[in-house]
Amino acid sequence: MTVMLIGNKCDLSHRRAVSYEEGEQFAKEHGLVFMEASAKTAQNVEEVMVYS
Repeated sequence: MTVMLIGNKCDLSHRRAVSYEEGEQFAKEHGLVFMEASAKTAQNVEEVMVYS
């Protein structure tokens, strides 16, 4: 089983509360796969679905 942490709304970088590096580090510490995605721009949406 793969457990993923998906950072949503990566198209709104100016309103970011958690940096990419923070999300990636948290995922690493907890044995999770980390990706960011945006439903609005479709960035990484397909990759997230294919990976899972």
